[in-house]
Amino acid sequence: MMNYFASRTIRRHQAVMGSHRWVALVGNSHSNTYADIVPGLAELEGGIGLRVLDVSPGSSRGITLDPGENVRIPLRNREEFLKGDF
Repeated sequence: MMNYFASRTIRRHQAVMGSHRWVALVGNSHSNTYADIVPGLAELEGGIGLRVLDVSPGSSRGITLDPGENVRIPLRNREEFLKGDF
């Protein structure tokens, strides 16, 4: 539901203010398709999903294609695979 509302908000803002670039700061389960079921904002708006991870100083690999990772979802008591575009 959040992705749908955010998508409609972005589209409405574009319609009112004119076409322009935008950035949406959302959780990692909202940027791209989640659990192979729920489309993310990148898919809904034809954008790019960027997943950002905190790493130790000096261990960054820079900006790369996101290989994805299994993360624990406490509320669901299971793991889900999360993957962005980059």
